[in-house]
Amino acid sequence: MQELLTATVQNILVYVRYAKDRRSRAAAGLRISTTSASVSWYRRNLMRLRSQ
Repeated sequence: MQELLTATVQNILVYVRYAKDRRSRAAAGLRISTTSASVSWYRRNLMRLRSQ
């Protein structure tokens, strides 16, 4: 779980760096969508762990 959280933070940092360069905004948007997907996956698994 910790690894996923770290990866998510790194993705956000990469996004911020990309956002400064307008030409890379499309790539940054792709990054953010994969990040939000991993965040929702993380939340689902967290709920599953708590219910056990």
